[in-house]
Amino acid sequence: MGDPWGFKIIKVGDLVFTHAKLWTIALTAIALLGFFLVNRYTKIGIAMRAAHFDHEAAFAQGISLKVVFATAFGIAGAVAALAGTATGVGIAQLTPNMDLIVFLAFPAMILGGFDSPGGAVVGGIIVGIIQNLTKVYQPEWDLDWLGVGFDRVMVFIVMLIILMIRPYGLFGTKEVHRV
Repeated sequence: MGDPWGFKIIKVGDLVFTHAKLWTIALTAIALLGFFLVNRYTKIGIAMRAAHFDHEAAFAQGISLKVVFATAFGIAGAVAALAGTATGVGIAQLTPNMDLIVFLAFPAMILGGFDSPGGAVVGGIIVGIIQNLTKVYQPEWDLDWLGVGFDRVMVFIVMLIILMIRPYGLFGTKEVHRV
């Protein structure tokens, strides 16, 4: 399969970007902006937030839970299709271990907080930063005895530390139980 963006690169200082990665960043930003606008300013977005907080109260207010769940499922499918397309672009991006990406989504959601979409985005950025810093500094600090692939483990170590400090994530809502 050919690459629709070609193999051209853009250099900004010491950073090198391929056209495919720049398009991936742009499409991701557009999808995130669209999701946040729909979630915040449309009737279906408000209905989805209401159903998230309390199914029964939303149903009692006349919100169709079937429509809300179907819409959420459709949005999830569209985002998954966009993510799969963006992940597979470029030279040799499709490898047999692509399923390991799923294991990085879990700590991203946990770090950001399950009830905060913006927190999940920040959690994903944190996961990427942790993984890349570990890849760079593990050999420099003579930590090769930790083994190849320790960058994947380091994400979970940081996740556990964050959970010990803030069990609801960095941006999650602290649950208050009243008796």
